[in-house]
Amino acid sequence: MERLNLYDTNCAMYKSFDLISKKWMLLILLLFWKSPYEEFRFTNFERMLPSVTSRVISMRLKELEEYKIIEKINNSGKITYKLTQVGINLVDVYNVLQKWTHTNGICDCNGSCELCRKIIIK
Repeated sequence: MERLNLYDTNCAMYKSFDLISKKWMLLILLLFWKSPYEEFRFTNFERMLPSVTSRVISMRLKELEEYKIIEKINNSGKITYKLTQVGINLVDVYNVLQKWTHTNGICDCNGSCELCRKIIIK
């Protein structure tokens, strides 16, 4: 049997799963996906995620920006963050995973929790 190199951190799939699985990342993405065309200020995230430190929010936003999932907009010193088309496309991956968890009995909330509701971007 061929030995697999499962620790290739340069692999795009590894990087994608690593990014999405970081603590608080999914909640930050959900905030963007709920209002996909809105620009958010940093204070919006602090207010909507009171249990997440400013440092962690800042780190996660920088990571999303590095992967071109969001863009940072500087308008005369007023910094906002907005989903890119890459970030909008990522919601399809989320919806497939959400469907998989319910189809295979991994989650039994019957869609009652915020994370288990399908996200539709128009």
